[in-house]
Amino acid sequence: GPPEGEAGVGINWCQFIGGDSAYTLNQDVNSSGTCFTLNGSNIDFNCAGFRINYSESESGHGFYTQEGFDNITIKNCNIYGATSVASDGVNFNGTKNATLRDSNITTLGGASRGVLISSANLTYVIDNTFNMSGDSGAVGILLAASHHSIINNNTFILNNSNSYGFKILSVSTNNTIINNNITIDGPETIYDDNSATLNNTLIYNNSFGQITWVST
Repeated sequence: GPPEGEAGVGINWCQFIGGDSAYTLNQDVNSSGTCFTLNGSNIDFNCAGFRINYSESESGHGFYTQEGFDNITIKNCNIYGATSVASDGVNFNGTKNATLRDSNITTLGGASRGVLISSANLTYVIDNTFNMSGDSGAVGILLAASHHSIINNNTFILNNSNSYGFKILSVSTNNTIINNNITIDGPETIYDDNSATLNNTLIYNNSFGQITWVST
């Protein structure tokens, strides 16, 4: 894998990102649609606190992983999506052992997702803040046909009554959602539309105490 902790290859604009390397963002970057497409395994991408402005004029993603790659880490990012609909801060597509941590994601478009985890295995979303300010249909994290994810210690702020902190869809199993703080302008905190869901565990700590729920 890449040498985590080293400065890595400097990045100054949105682009395709190859595998087997560490990368560090050197400045704020902008894209009309998708900013970074990750096209390889063993990637360590450190945004170093800089801002990624994506989907400024069309639907896209802050980060999009091509299907079938492993061992990807995205960290220390400020990911900002404009008003384009159905745009994702991070799209983990068919990945194995992918991580998003220590980052802030803001979306303004309706039906946008902070993180879309699709057909993935072993995904870790840890210590992030999500601010979903767009029209109805926004989702903090959407899990679809994905397994063995750990969603831990994130903060979600959703400002539309038809939005969701989490959606779980399409035969997603053995996922754990633990110690997340969700503030939402509406009743739908977690939406489970997965009749075949097995062994997904929710441990939700808030001011009302701990709720533990296992869907089997």
